[in-house]
Amino acid sequence: MLRRNADDVETRIDGNPETKMQIEVCNPNMIDRAVIKNLFVFYRYDLMPYIPGGIGSKMNAWGVLGVDETSHEASVDDLDIWWNKPDVLIPMLIRADGFPAGLVMVARPPHAHHSVDYRLQDFFILNRWRRQGAGFKAIVELFRQYP
Repeated sequence: MLRRNADDVETRIDGNPETKMQIEVCNPNMIDRAVIKNLFVFYRYDLMPYIPGGIGSKMNAWGVLGVDETSHEASVDDLDIWWNKPDVLIPMLIRADGFPAGLVMVARPPHAHHSVDYRLQDFFILNRWRRQGAGFKAIVELFRQYP
């Protein structure tokens, strides 16, 4: 059974209901930057069914989503802005038991409406960690860090 509690999410991992998953939401270092870029590709893929005629509707000959003839590396280069505006654009990596489990992108004005302090721009949990409380615990931690 899944018990949802902000401080202690009990999960089922590999059929063991007593295994507790440790979730971290952390600001990325340079290695994590590459991990977030890689995870963003999966995030785009997950959006495909929800964006008719948009970014998710096509894949180029190289297997890259939403762009014309470009490489995977070039397709995520636009994410570099997230590391060039500290305290305004805030990328974060979600780790579950020490492994990459997802990403969070938080924006502040002027990249968010002036009436808010923070805007949740993107939130993604890998399939492997879904339905186990990882997203719930990550979002609770995120709201603690950025109320």
